[in-house]
Amino acid sequence: MKNLMYLFCLSLFFFSCGSDDDSVIEDPLQNNSPYYMTFTESGNNYDSRASIGVGVDGAIIEDPNFLALALGTDFVTNNGDFLAVIITLEGNSSDGFGSGFEVNGTNDDFVLEFIYSKSNLSGTVDFSGSAHDDSVYLKILSIDRDNKIISGNFSFTAVSDTSSQTRTVTNGFFNINYQ
Repeated sequence: MKNLMYLFCLSLFFFSCGSDDDSVIEDPLQNNSPYYMTFTESGNNYDSRASIGVGVDGAIIEDPNFLALALGTDFVTNNGDFLAVIITLEGNSSDGFGSGFEVNGTNDDFVLEFIYSKSNLSGTVDFSGSAHDDSVYLKILSIDRDNKIISGNFSFTAVSDTSSQTRTVTNGFFNINYQ
């Protein structure tokens, strides 16, 4: 069930990112979008608003017996790095989900996972991995269910697909319009 829901949320994320409202920003410094993601990795600060070709989207399914959250961004930095961050959260109940909701590390009630990928425009993959252990952290700062806007903080340490490298992402913040 977990893998099926994860696949559903990931599919919904990618389909919604392919909509016509995603636009390529000719001057990255003019991206004044209220929806964005920021974080620090390897001493570099990344902000999807200061980039080219931004995709930022999310989906939430809330039910008394189920919760699914998928948030993500992909963008090209000014120096040619292609970055992608996907956050997924799944739980058996949506009770307590809202402003102040927090998952810190592994948890019996919620499965929190991050996927992080970094490559360059020529296709060379610098890093691709995931995190779903004691290093994961997510806090919902606010959720506006009427306007479908969610904001929060996150951090994680991703392990590469080959288990040979790690990348630590800190100071994560998102403000995302969700479906």
